[in-house]
Amino acid sequence: MLVGFVLSLILLADCMAFHLITKDELSDNKQKILQAILVFFVPLLGALIVILVNKAKPSSAGKFPEEKVLDAGNEGFRDRNKNENELDGNDD
Repeated sequence: MLVGFVLSLILLADCMAFHLITKDELSDNKQKILQAILVFFVPLLGALIVILVNKAKPSSAGKFPEEKVLDAGNEGFRDRNKNENELDGNDD
């Protein structure tokens, strides 16, 4: 009973590691293959290493959203800048 439980935990960790390997956008194919081999041949330790390394990577894609919503309202930066420019033009 205990052996089955431990084996299912190892299998779950391996599946999670393989999922993280396949969706990793920052690694090239060679690195992904080496990580998969590590998980396959050293199941528990390899899975833990892959999971910990992938959790430490930055989650941002490095792209800024086109428009951020301000806390003061539903107005975006572009709308606010447009309104400020209109106000500046009317002050003459």
